[in-house]
Amino acid sequence: MNCCFLILKIIDTLLNATLAKMLQIVAVFIAMMLLSSCTSSNLNDGLRPSRDVGNVNSQNNSTPLQEANNRFALIPNDSALVQTQKPSPGVAFLPVVGPPQFAVSSLSSAVRKSARNNAITIISNGQPGASYQVKGYFSALDDGSGTILVFIWDILDRSGKTLHRISGEERTGSRKTDPWAAIDTQMIDRVVARTMLNLRQWINTTT
Repeated sequence: MNCCFLILKIIDTLLNATLAKMLQIVAVFIAMMLLSSCTSSNLNDGLRPSRDVGNVNSQNNSTPLQEANNRFALIPNDSALVQTQKPSPGVAFLPVVGPPQFAVSSLSSAVRKSARNNAITIISNGQPGASYQVKGYFSALDDGSGTILVFIWDILDRSGKTLHRISGEERTGSRKTDPWAAIDTQMIDRVVARTMLNLRQWINTTT
């Protein structure tokens, strides 16, 4: 009898833990969606951490000089576009919300590569010629058995109206005190590859 009670107690504990983690992930998605609707975009910035919202998951020990050197925008590289597809209308990436600088650097590199693979024309932010703007929101969280990278990309028109949303998550079994430290470049590459493929498919249906 005591054994059965113990087993039931363990099952109940596991169910409660799983539910708590599921609610945590749902809460992150809701918070990111609310953030996407109220965060203003600075059109003079490029794909780098947004000044509007700080990253609560990482510690920033950069000096002012390092911060200044880390602020960059995506530079178009149209000459490398693949020839199998017609180049897309111009796309500009706005500041991303959530990730620390090292993750933004990986994001920028992955976006350049994936843009070439999908014939997506990247326009430097603030420059004329962009038909669409892309705003990204990211969060890394520990789910008890690993780390989840949650992402949302909003595709906006020139006026800032949301036309399309790309969202999802990537998971790793690695765990760190700072969840962002468990996010590697392979995870970021997969997020960007999924994003660019989805973006290309959406552009194909609208142009």
